Amino acid sequence: VDIALVAPVPRGLKKIKGEVLFLDNIVALLSTDHPLAGRSAIALSDLKEDSFILFPEGFIMRDMVVDACQEAGFTPLTSFEGQDIDAIKGLVSAGLGVTLIPEITLIDSLPRSTVRVPLTGPSVSRNVGVIIPKERELMPTERIFYQFLRNFFVKLNGFTN
Repeated sequence: VDIALVAPVPRGLKKIKGEVLFLDNIVALLSTDHPLAGRSAIALSDLKEDSFILFPEGFIMRDMVVDACQEAGFTPLTSFEGQDIDAIKGLVSAGLGVTLIPEITLIDSLPRSTVRVPLTGPSVSRNVGVIIPKERELMPTERIFYQFLRNFFVKLNGFTN
């Protein structure tokens, strides 16, 4: 690895140093005709009877959703799986289920016929950051980019490790 943006940032790796740049809330994505679509926020347990559209087994985002649902007292019923976030958004848009999705993925592309609804409990978020090698110095261009990322996010939201 030279430098990579990742979510979540791994910890405790021998050869890689990770630094959190910002926190990203996970929100519910519902079709506009869903009974809870008009609410300003919902509890995750409000979705316990819904069919979920999830990433396949082995994806961190799936694990986060399943863990959050279990913390809310239920195991999500999976109706569809998809490896592509836009495909998952499309399935929700078609009214085929609900999903939990990183809020940042909806900033510029809220799908037609869907609404983003914040969760009131349990709160679900992920950290997003950068990883670099521990055992070698960054090349000058890598170092400039790494410093730019760190400085940008400190100025943007004052967030640091």
